[in-house]
Amino acid sequence: MKINEVFILTGWADCADSTEFTLNTPDGTVMINNDGQTDADGMIIIANQSDGTLFLGQTSEPVDLVLNIKSLMGSLPFLEWSVADAQAAFRGEYDCKRLSGDKVIFTAVSDGWSISVTDDEKEIKHESRYEFSPDDIDGNIISDLKMLSYYGSTSEVNRAKQLLNSRATVNEAERMIAELIKRSHDDLTKYRTEI
Repeated sequence: MKINEVFILTGWADCADSTEFTLNTPDGTVMINNDGQTDADGMIIIANQSDGTLFLGQTSEPVDLVLNIKSLMGSLPFLEWSVADAQAAFRGEYDCKRLSGDKVIFTAVSDGWSISVTDDEKEIKHESRYEFSPDDIDGNIISDLKMLSYYGSTSEVNRAKQLLNSRATVNEAERMIAELIKRSHDDLTKYRTEI
């Protein structure tokens, strides 16, 4: 799962009352049982009960994480999962496959996570389907620069633009942009809840 991708779990809300979802991080265990957004060791968790989808995405340097799924009713619920480009995922443009185990292991690698799904008997490795051509990368850079245009001319924005223009440091720039977007979302949420 690369920096611009998210892990998607569908069917989550249908079984949220009968299944325990936890994320093991280096700092401890995070329970996933609410509707909204949670941050956990470089990963953002967006739980959307209205459409039953759970999104996990990278917000900083990746660390090893494990998503545990424990049914309180005996058998595992029917869940499906996918890894997709973040923009496509939030538009609902992704294909899912049946989740065949009760653990999703996120192993930190240089540009994101390697993902494996395990149960007691088998392990299924997932490699990203997305290979980016030079045109794809140029399009992503143009989109990132457009996003930055909404943030004025702060030193952080200027630094992100420099990183994008160098092309060799696009991942670092995208991490900075993701953090800007996250802070904006947090500010908006705070503003709306305190009015």
